[in-house]
Amino acid sequence: MDELIVRKSIVKQAFVTFMSLGLTALGAFFLYIGIEYNTLFAILFGIFILLIFGFFTFHHIKLLIDGHDLVILNNKGFYDYS
Repeated sequence: MDELIVRKSIVKQAFVTFMSLGLTALGAFFLYIGIEYNTLFAILFGIFILLIFGFFTFHHIKLLIDGHDLVILNNKGFYDYS
């Protein structure tokens, strides 16, 4: 039996990475606006967005750099790395 390998789509992964970078920047913008105009809601919302999407950005950059295949099927078995 031949080996069947399903690879990650780099274009999709890059798109998700840039989207999470954009949302992280949006959180930084809310934080800046909240500090500039002394608005507690904008400060808390900016911190929340920065924490959540900052983690997502880090995770997606790590996935983009990592070169693992998603699924490998061969004589030894089925390996799922998704």
